[in-house]
Amino acid sequence: VLFFYSAATVSFLGFLYAECEFGGTWFHDRRKWFLFSLPMLIQLITIPLSLYGKFYFYIDRLGRYTKGPLYPLLLALCYSYLMVIGVRSMYAVFRKANYAHRSEYLSIASLVVFPLITGVIQALSDEEELLDAISTDDGPKDGVLVVLDKTPFYAEMGGQVADHGVLLVGDAKLTVKDVKKTPKGYYVHNCVLENGMVQVGQEAKACVSRGRRSAIARNHTGAHLLQAALREVLGNHVHQAGSYQDDERLRFDFTHFSAMTPEELALVEHIVNQKIFEALDVTVRTMPISEAKKMGAMALFGEKYGDEVRVVDINGWSTELCGGTHVTNTAQVGCFKIVGESSVAAGVRRIEATTGLGVMRLLDERTAMLEETASSVKANNLKDVPARAAALAAECKSLNKELEELKAKMASAKIDGLFENAVDVDGVKIMTAYLSGTTADALRTMCERVRDKAPNVVAALVGSSDGKLTLAVTCGKNVLGRGLKSGVLAKKIAMLAGGNGGGKPDFAMAGLKDATKVDEALNAVPEIVREELK
Repeated sequence: VLFFYSAATVSFLGFLYAECEFGGTWFHDRRKWFLFSLPMLIQLITIPLSLYGKFYFYIDRLGRYTKGPLYPLLLALCYSYLMVIGVRSMYAVFRKANYAHRSEYLSIASLVVFPLITGVIQALSDEEELLDAISTDDGPKDGVLVVLDKTPFYAEMGGQVADHGVLLVGDAKLTVKDVKKTPKGYYVHNCVLENGMVQVGQEAKACVSRGRRSAIARNHTGAHLLQAALREVLGNHVHQAGSYQDDERLRFDFTHFSAMTPEELALVEHIVNQKIFEALDVTVRTMPISEAKKMGAMALFGEKYGDEVRVVDINGWSTELCGGTHVTNTAQVGCFKIVGESSVAAGVRRIEATTGLGVMRLLDERTAMLEETASSVKANNLKDVPARAAALAAECKSLNKELEELKAKMASAKIDGLFENAVDVDGVKIMTAYLSGTTADALRTMCERVRDKAPNVVAALVGSSDGKLTLAVTCGKNVLGRGLKSGVLAKKIAMLAGGNGGGKPDFAMAGLKDATKVDEALNAVPEIVREELK
């Protein structure tokens, strides 16, 4: 019994280490976990009994009651089962150690049990040359590149951003702000050396920011759910045309011939959240590409894949080739919210969304906006905001109507004054004025009134509003018959004030630049008209 107990303990430690090294696949499989926990429970019961000397007593009694060695055999079988697991695990670890010279990514499950992964520094650089050692001078040193023999950090690829975290090398600390993977498979950590000195050959404890990685994993799994929902709502012509996932949001580009309607967006969002609440298992497996194709795994168009591929399967509802980090169950995504839908190119649409805590932040932001709006419109609570906003809109519409009527009356009064000061040139009445605080629309209205009231008139009006000078010129019906055109007159008058413009024969506008020459330009209107009449 002591032999079996010792063997089972050692095998359990070997199994636990192997599971952490390979990503904890047993912990994510309920059936395997049950098979493992049952003999472990029996072992935990027998430990205190053996310590108090009653172990053999109960074995003897159970053997008598069952009329045979049933319980001892069952106990031996459980211990043997654990020992087999441990031996296989230790053998797997031994085989994997042969590839330790390559920088290798370890899955998130390894960080659940052991947040620190110890690796050896293989290379250092300051972005210019390879160095044997790097140290800080007066302050933190940016742009330090570090290559380890193994790393828990995910490198930026496939639209997913890199992990962040720290490298602890003795008393020195490096903050990892980006990770890139070279064509040869090495992971280059772009770091900030906060303090101390690091050397090639030193051991470094690598720790990934769990919160950031979990948020990225939620968004990446959310992107897979989104694609499956889009194909369900819009059709099987939908294919991924690009993607991006970070810890704040996800962006998914897809092929589609038109903008999505609000109803389609709402349905897609509902389907994704429904799959999240169904708590579907997310499994990740590596298999031959031929087997993946038989499963119906979706691949990115134009992407080249090797003989072995990584397949992310969401309970058969979504199956894709993917090398990124994911949650183990859709329930971990929390919730999903579409932020916007837009066009990227001809036949390519883009959806931006967020998941988990990102949805909570979005909710907080929009709630704050609503509260600020409620305060601005003087609503008692958020429910009264729509009604209060509608009432204010109706009030503004009424006030604008009254304002337009008042402007029309003021324009009529100004027009009467213009006729009194009109200058006659060969039977053509010329009216000029510089009206401050008058917009281009107001000038247009005044010109229409002048043209309708006097068919033998040429009016040149300059208005200033919001720092802009605008010239408006109009010609009456009879004047048009004598060869005068508003566009020609406007261009010549505007040139005297550093501007330019044109328009139709009966009405034209121009922008003026030099305010000091406006009076000079208006005074020249009679002479310009006289020349045009010739």
